[in-house]
Amino acid sequence: MQVEAFLFTRSQRRDFTAFVRPAGMSNRDVSVIASALNNVNDVERLTRAFPALYGFPLGEYVYLLRHYDSRRRHAGRAISVVEGIAVRATWARHFALAVPYLIAHQAEALDIASSVGDLELFAPTLSAAYELPEHAAEIAVPDTAYLDDFVARRLEDRLIVPFTSGGLILMTGALAERRFLSPLYFAFGTNRDVIAAFADAGVSFDVIGFVNAEGAGFRSRETGEKTGEIAVPVVEPESESAPQPAADLTAMRPRAVPLRAPIPPRDLPPAGGAADVPESERLLTMREARRQMRALQPVEPEPPRPAFDPFAALRRLLRLIVGRRE
Repeated sequence: MQVEAFLFTRSQRRDFTAFVRPAGMSNRDVSVIASALNNVNDVERLTRAFPALYGFPLGEYVYLLRHYDSRRRHAGRAISVVEGIAVRATWARHFALAVPYLIAHQAEALDIASSVGDLELFAPTLSAAYELPEHAAEIAVPDTAYLDDFVARRLEDRLIVPFTSGGLILMTGALAERRFLSPLYFAFGTNRDVIAAFADAGVSFDVIGFVNAEGAGFRSRETGEKTGEIAVPVVEPESESAPQPAADLTAMRPRAVPLRAPIPPRDLPPAGGAADVPESERLLTMREARRQMRALQPVEPEPPRPAFDPFAALRRLLRLIVGRRE
């Protein structure tokens, strides 16, 4: 599967810039992502170990991005990083099969900043397309009843989860569910202002993980009212040396190709609109998305997040996965 890279951050020499972007990505699309995520005022709580995660279509591409605090500062303010990969919109359904695996391995799959070397010496460039190993996974979740409900009510309701390891498991389990007729799009570790900004650009989400959400459940797309509750899995920290359940992971092993390739310099194109997304990939109209976002209700504050690597817990769940390679 051919993917392209995206990296948006700032250096001491340059203001916030798309240092790396897909070849078909317009300046407008960069601005949509930057403007939406600029609504996150508490970026310090987003870390490389537990970043915000976004999967959505925009312009010619479908993106899988992570958003976190770089731990660098400029004029006393946190410098955030938005990085990840994108595929052409015609590959959306194919790409969706790989997303659960890529989320569990986001530290490697979405780490574009490590590809550019010294950011102070790096000039903005276009990403070359490179081969990404293809993975398909079925995630083992404690209780699949919420998946049965979501399959039945997806057109009317959204799945809302907390920004915790338990919420991550619920979201990843939904993303791995094969019964959905089209890909699920998600924003995990976000707030209502970010969702509204994306809605203004015509981007709608099926799964939302609010940073201040305490519980999980369903909310009506039309009214924002709660329509159901879901139990959030409790994930306890585990010792890495603890015995692991036996499972056949041979189908999950990457192919013998590099996950990321060096990014050669290319001239940036002039500003311009992206081509229309194919009819089969189009989402709600902007008016419909904006009406739905306005109806979202505030949720309760989130309790402190456990101090351990939740992605390690998710990878442990992958040991109970049946993986298929396309």
